[in-house]
Amino acid sequence: DPRNWTQAHVKQWLLWSIDEFNFNDLSTNNFEMNGKQLCQLRRCDLMALSLPTPFAGDILYKHLQLL
Repeated sequence: DPRNWTQAHVKQWLLWSIDEFNFNDLSTNNFEMNGKQLCQLRRCDLMALSLPTPFAGDILYKHLQLL
């Protein structure tokens, strides 16, 4: 359950996502949060954190909904 993730789990998921979805411009520095905080973000929040690749935020949001 992503809501129980630590900050390290969130970073690990982001690193996996960067590799899996080729989000080469996505910085994990914008996601210094635990799973509870991550799951409280709205789609538009994830898109803003994913700049300059906002579509990455949309995909991350959808992926989180599946977990």
